[in-house]
Parts: sequence; structure tokens; C-alpha cells
Amino acid sequence: MSESEMTVPVALAANGRRSPVGWAAATLHADVPRLGHVPHFDGLRGILVFPVLWVHYTFSDFGGQLVVDMFFAMSGYLITTLLLEERERSGRISIRAFYERRAVRLIPELVVCLGVQVALALVGVFPYRTTLVEAFGAFFYVYPLVGDFIRNADQMRMTHYWSLTLEEWYYALWAPMVAGLMVKTKPRAPFLWIAAIGGSLAMLVLHGLAWRSLGPVPQLGLRPETLVLGSCAALLRRDLLAARGRGEPRRWDQPLYAATPAFLAILAAAWLIEPARWFLWPVGMVLACISVVSLSCGREIRPIEWLYTRRLVGKVGSACYAIYIWHMVPFVLINGESAYEAKRHAHPWWITLPVSTLITVAIGLASTEFIAIPARKLYVARKHR
Repeated sequence: MSESEMTVPVALAANGRRSPVGWAAATLHADVPRLGHVPHFDGLRGILVFPVLWVHYTFSDFGGQLVVDMFFAMSGYLITTLLLEERERSGRISIRAFYERRAVRLIPELVVCLGVQVALALVGVFPYRTTLVEAFGAFFYVYPLVGDFIRNADQMRMTHYWSLTLEEWYYALWAPMVAGLMVKTKPRAPFLWIAAIGGSLAMLVLHGLAWRSLGPVPQLGLRPETLVLGSCAALLRRDLLAARGRGEPRRWDQPLYAATPAFLAILAAAWLIEPARWFLWPVGMVLACISVVSLSCGREIRPIEWLYTRRLVGKVGSACYAIYIWHMVPFVLINGESAYEAKRHAHPWWITLPVSTLITVAIGLASTEFIAIPARKLYVARKHR
């Protein structure tokens, strides 16, 4: 890093402490270790993917939102951390390489999954028109926009793809911002980071108030603020590690141990206490972002750390993307199309849920092993030619 890049404005408040803008400026240019692979993230994914499956398998109206928010927080946190580390390592951020990596990570497994569903539609197992429209929306990442072209909404089995669309819409804007405005315009970059944090918190409050007034209507489903907060949580990690390196640990370092238990408590409360969901949901979203920081900084209580580090849990977590995109296919095949459209179980739930779950996990593991990993290896091999 050049000397000019290290010269950043550090505004001080009246009490002598750094202002939020000064804090962001210093944190962006802090010398911190690289993140590397965090096995705990795989463990967290390997646990939280199951509530998402079971919410869909039981036709529940609520339960998966906060879990998806945790995935959003992890995604924003990891992507932003890697972008900042790329700039520190090479002096620039390649947007082209970023999108290439995203495509290699997502597209191969998605194409196979959608291809199987279209094939099932062609032979009459799945509804033809609905499947084609949904597959189009999923492949081109415009899924939330195709609902008006589907005649029977009860036939839709790819509704969970909205989250994939939201992520890619977000990164289509966020990655260029990080590479450009939020890093290269050095005097103004800290202001933009603080604006992102403040704006996402404001959206969070408005979202909660809207839920209180309107209920969980579909319009509230697209919630990018967790992605933004997760991205900005990357600054918290940098600040924490920089302070540790100077021998000046932050006061909130030790309380990080409580982040994940608090998030799980909020998740359980939101599931059980319906009138309070409008309030518990935004609180849980903030805790999700803090919990991600605690995971990456080794601040977890022993029982949770033990669970996250189990080999099988981590293996399932590494395949959670494939499990997520595939999970409705075996469920609908086992439950039957007519029963699925009626949103009822054709067989006892204690048979349908475990069988669907086991088959889904097996498909996800196979997809990761035989599609995702070879695609990444091929990409790396071509890059090094």
C-alpha cells in the first residue's frame, strides 16, 4: 500500500474520540490478517439449511426468514471481506474476475437443477408452463418479476429462488461500488460506508414498522438491508483485529460470545410469538450480522463451536447451495403434484420430511462433488494457463 493511500482523514469528535467517519477511514486502511477459510461458516450453513427445508416442507408461513437473513449476512460479509483483501493484495479489484467467480460458483449446479425440472415438465411430471416460466426467471435472476406470467401460483415450486435473485441484484451494484466509489474516492469513501450502515439500519426499522402495519406481505420479502449490514460488518472484523494487533482489545470483543445464542433465542421467539415478529425480525437481522463477526473472530461458546466443527455438519454446509436449489424437487416428487398444489401432505409428515431431507442432502452432496468442484477446478486450471 502506498504512502498516499495510508494518508486518510481521521475526524475527531469533541471528546477526542474518532467520529464514525474517522473510524471507517482508519478501519478501511487497517493492517489485518486475511480471513482465509472459516470452517465455522460451513458448520453454521450445515445447521441452518435444515430449518429452511422444513419450513417449506411443512407449508409454514413463517420460520425461514431469519435463517435466510443469516445466510444473507454471511454472504455480504464474506464477499466484502474478499473484495477488500483483493485490493490490499493487488492494489485493485477486478470486477470481471469477481463476476467470473460468481458464475463458476453458481451457474453449473443451477443449470443442471433447472434442466432436470424442465425435463420432468416435458414428460408431464411437473406442470409445463409454470416450470418453464420459473426456470426462465431463476436462470436469468429475474425470478421476482415472473409471477404475473404464472396462471396457477399453487404450482410454483421455485419460490425460494427469490433469495438468489436478490443476492445477484445486490452484488451487481455493491461490487462495483466497493471497487470504485467506496475505495478509490479515498476522502469520501468513509462517508459512503457510514451512509450504507445508517441507511440499512433505517430500512430495517421501516421494514419492521411496515410489517407491524401490513403484516408479512410479499412486498416485504425483498430485504437487501441484511446484505448491506453483513457487508459493513466486514469493517467490524477489521477494527477488532486491528485493535487486537495493537494490544488494545475492544470492549465489545468478549460480549461477542453471546451473539449466536442471542440470535438463536430470537429465532425461537419469532417462531413462537407471532404478534412480536415485526420487532423480533429486525433485531434478529442485526444479531445475525454480529454473529457472523463472532464466528470469524473465534468468539463462540464451546457447545456451539463443537457443533460447528463436526465433519458431517461442515460437509453438509459446503453443499448448502446445492441443497437449497434442489430441495423442492424430491419433496414434490414424494408428496405428489396434486397434494403439493393443495398444500397438504399425501403421506404422514414424519415420513415425508425425513425422506425428502435425506434425498435432498444426498443430491446436494453429489451435485457439489461431481458438478461444483470440477467446475471450479477447470476454471482455476484455465486461469493459470
